[in-house]
Amino acid sequence: QMLDTLERTQNERKRLETEQFTALAQNNAQQRALVDQLQASLHERAVLSATVRELSVPVIPVLPGVLVVPLIGLFDDLRAGQLLTTVLEAVETERAAQVLLDVTGVPTLDTHVARLLLQLTDAVRLLGAEPVLVGVRPEVAQTLVQLGVEFGTLRIAADLRSAVAQQIGAQRH
Repeated sequence: QMLDTLERTQNERKRLETEQFTALAQNNAQQRALVDQLQASLHERAVLSATVRELSVPVIPVLPGVLVVPLIGLFDDLRAGQLLTTVLEAVETERAAQVLLDVTGVPTLDTHVARLLLQLTDAVRLLGAEPVLVGVRPEVAQTLVQLGVEFGTLRIAADLRSAVAQQIGAQRH
């Protein structure tokens, strides 16, 4: 009777161990699947973030040697760095002679953005292209004057249409 009880106890223990092992294996497989899903999700997010960063700083060739850079929204340090890199690479790649920096879509122009524009115009000049500031609205002009920002010899155009029209006229002559 004791042997039967011992045998039943051992069989029950083996059954419980097998069930526990199976449950642990299933749990482990579920955790691996979750980790794989998370890694795939993180990869998709990284790709999407890179695409958004790329699209947040478009550089558009509008005429031979002329690039338009529409500045839209707010600029933090990361986006400012992306802007500088993207524009300078495009100037070199396109062999641009002129870069139209369109600030029509910049809601507020604080000292940070003004400094960014000055850095960008200096860097564009160093690559041999002429920067032109386009689309300065009255409130932006007031802010720039109040901040004491000096754009020196930077050409300024009222809007993108007139800047492109000037370029078309200059290319005809």
